Amino acid sequence: MKILHERRGDIDAELLSALDGEPAELYDAASHLVKAGGKRHRPVMTLLASEAVGGDPKGALKAAASVELVHTFSLVQDDVFDNDHLRRGVSSVHVGWDEDTAILASDLLFSKAFETLANSASDSRRVVRALGRLAVGCNRITEGQAMDMSTPSDEEEYLAMIDRKTAELHALACGVGGMLGGGTDGEVEALEEFGRKSGLAFQIKDDVLDLTTDEEELGKPRGSDLAEGKLTLIVLHGLEHGDADVEELFERAKTGDRDAVPELTDALRRDGHVAYAEERAEELLSDARESLESLSETRAKSSLLEVSGYMVRRNF
Repeated sequence: MKILHERRGDIDAELLSALDGEPAELYDAASHLVKAGGKRHRPVMTLLASEAVGGDPKGALKAAASVELVHTFSLVQDDVFDNDHLRRGVSSVHVGWDEDTAILASDLLFSKAFETLANSASDSRRVVRALGRLAVGCNRITEGQAMDMSTPSDEEEYLAMIDRKTAELHALACGVGGMLGGGTDGEVEALEEFGRKSGLAFQIKDDVLDLTTDEEELGKPRGSDLAEGKLTLIVLHGLEHGDADVEELFERAKTGDRDAVPELTDALRRDGHVAYAEERAEELLSDARESLESLSETRAKSSLLEVSGYMVRRNF
């Protein structure tokens, strides 16, 4: 996507600058997933949110990097919790190094996020406000991770979990950008709502892609969530609608039966549960876009809408 490609260079430079230090092994581990790639749509949303309220994107650049540092911190921890061996087509940090180093690397990423944002070239009052928002966001992301470790029983609980674990970071990205750009309380609230709804849609689309994308493009094994026994919106929809095939195959997958994973994937697609998730993602995308109606028509606003469409309609 053009806008992501255009902004990526400046963001990556900030990230690598923040993750340059000693001891080399620790910083290499912390920068491992950054160097492996990623879409960078969250930090780009931070820059665009700042511009959408009349801010200078240069003043939000370090904030954008801080958002991506928090995201990377959460990925390193997530891989440890789930014992995932691949991320973005490379080994997870705890596999490439060891679990102790991965934990230290995630700690470093977390602290570097705050240090980077604190050094933003922006009004100091705005920076302090943004730091407070970053702290609240990290609290909520941690709450979401804890909720993910306990099994959601229905769609409502699942949405509450991904609201914290995934959508909160998108809301944070847009909110911090709006704050540093000098947005009013109403503008910041609209941007956060846009980010939150977009983030929910993004996660649901991620659940879909886990079942429909080849491993080479996905960067991790296809159906890995099913193999780990994770209850996504797709599986929950099948279980809540009494789909016997889904219930039986999911129980087999949870107990380590790898043969059950492709069968379950086929059943979820055949019986309309994947289609249901795609419809919910589109509904949330529509809601997200409505959140920005109060903002002035600018190129940055148009780009935010474009990024949200990419998030939900991407193929990998």
